[in-house]
Amino acid sequence: MTLFDSPSFANHEGVHAFYDEKTGLKAIAAVHSTARGPAVGGTRMWNYSTAAEALEDVLRLSRGMSYKNAVADLEMGGGKSVIIGDSRTQKTPELFQAFGRAINTLGGIYYAAEDVGVSVEDIAEARKETEYVVGLSGGKEGSGDPSPVTAEGVFRSTLTVARRLWKQDDLTGLTVAVQGIGHVGGYLADKLHKAGAKLVMTDVNTGLLEEVSARTGAEVVAPDAIYDVKAHIYAPCALGATLNPQTLDRLSAKAVVGAANNQLATPGIGRILFERGVLYAPDYVVNGGGIINVASEMAARNSGGAYDPAWVEAHMGSVAGDTHQAMLALNEAMMDSGFVLHVPKGVAIEKPLEVVYVSGLSDDPVAYFPRNLIVIEEAAQATLVKHHVGRGAGAYFANAVTEISVDAGAVFRHYKVQAESISATHVTTLHARVGRDATYESFQLSIGGLLSRSESTVTLAGEGAHAGLHGAYMMRGNEHCDNTSYIDMAVPNTTCKQVYKGVLDDAARAVFQGKIHVARDAQKADGRMLNKTLLLSNEAEIDTKPELEIYADDVVCGHGATCGRLDDASLFYLMSRGVPKAEAETMLTRAFLAEMIEQIEDEGLNDTLTRVIEDWLLES
Repeated sequence: MTLFDSPSFANHEGVHAFYDEKTGLKAIAAVHSTARGPAVGGTRMWNYSTAAEALEDVLRLSRGMSYKNAVADLEMGGGKSVIIGDSRTQKTPELFQAFGRAINTLGGIYYAAEDVGVSVEDIAEARKETEYVVGLSGGKEGSGDPSPVTAEGVFRSTLTVARRLWKQDDLTGLTVAVQGIGHVGGYLADKLHKAGAKLVMTDVNTGLLEEVSARTGAEVVAPDAIYDVKAHIYAPCALGATLNPQTLDRLSAKAVVGAANNQLATPGIGRILFERGVLYAPDYVVNGGGIINVASEMAARNSGGAYDPAWVEAHMGSVAGDTHQAMLALNEAMMDSGFVLHVPKGVAIEKPLEVVYVSGLSDDPVAYFPRNLIVIEEAAQATLVKHHVGRGAGAYFANAVTEISVDAGAVFRHYKVQAESISATHVTTLHARVGRDATYESFQLSIGGLLSRSESTVTLAGEGAHAGLHGAYMMRGNEHCDNTSYIDMAVPNTTCKQVYKGVLDDAARAVFQGKIHVARDAQKADGRMLNKTLLLSNEAEIDTKPELEIYADDVVCGHGATCGRLDDASLFYLMSRGVPKAEAETMLTRAFLAEMIEQIEDEGLNDTLTRVIEDWLLES
């Protein structure tokens, strides 16, 4: 297999190999993306058995850095480097000086820092030959060892998981299995112990293991036995790919939160964890503290200032706190397609425009990152229909972002049909701004995907603005659908209406989270919100949370939610007139959803959506 054929290549911008005969340096630097800025990532020194193994590792690590830097909203791209060799016996100052000269030839597209087997002192040696290294301890901008900050991020993420799964603010009564207690793992163990966790740990370094276990009271097990520990949380803090087909069946933990990079041996492992009810905290999110610390050094260097712990803390809060914009940042870093729709002032497009995204055309795991921009100028009109369609049996990840501006007096109708394949993860983020006397109407039909999530933020920015957010979702099997919205009624005399109806069968689950925010000065606001869900089985589940956040006193607002089974009286009525039970249930379900479709004025679009619903019902 060639480099370009490797699944791990993942459209890297550059892969660079270096050799220095005098010092024995064998190194590879991979630059995955510079979309957000120069690629930044650590340097790992490891005794790889083959050069192919080293190449595979650096490619996976480099791509992970693009994700990590994007999620942390850092102005840095993703890159990584590896040095082939035993860090305990082959490390010399001259070797790292040679490494510095090698990195210098890249001209600043990649900055190296510490990682496994590489210390602050090693990076200082490389600094003698190049400016393109970070993670230094000297000078006013020096950020020092990033390990404690990485551990802090993992610890905060562990607390977040504890609040989510066990409704507690500390780790009292929880057992954490820590795999690897090097720099990061040791710091993390101390923090977990202080928070009340019972620790079970392992490491190949028995001396260090004894030292950490002595101060934390941890139980020590053999390296391979860590997978069999009865623990609430599994914390992989060594090398990657420890979550694989050989270990999954041995794990009893309900959550995975650790510092190691590339914990999933293959993308499909994540789907298996989800299906088993295990909460996996993505490594590139929770272990971002170290690179955030390094980014502070970059910021100080670029501004001529000094290392600022407050800068680090602000970004750390984004990692373990409110990360609802993480998918937007990831899309920004990785966007690979999209469209621009610009309707000039006063232009009315009579017929609907249609865009179709087709995903999963191969059986290989892939990711898509479309980015769309829509501008409807003053007094213009347009209708857009977007289709997200899945093909093939392979797992894939679709992360789409759409930005919409509807100017004064304009009308924009926005329809979306999401019909991804059963193995797909579909995430969309939408931000819309609606001007004075303008109208934004949307309708979303969701009928597939292992996991689908649609997040919409709509700001009513001008008086007389109106937003209508409507949708229908139909899920079966183990499918999961999440609809989240935030409508900001920012000025007086605005209106909004949101109605979502869903049908869930088998063990499907849906989430509806809607919030209408009425600003203090937004008098005469009229906001309505309703979620109705029909449950066709005892295992189906809906979690619904409509919210009103009102700071004005002259408003008309309301919200509601209902869920339940088919009406027994209606079912009996149809059956008493000779309609078979299965057909009667289909008729009632069809009628339940018809209310949403009937409000669509375009006859052709109405018929199309009706056929989509009908096809889904016939598959039951």
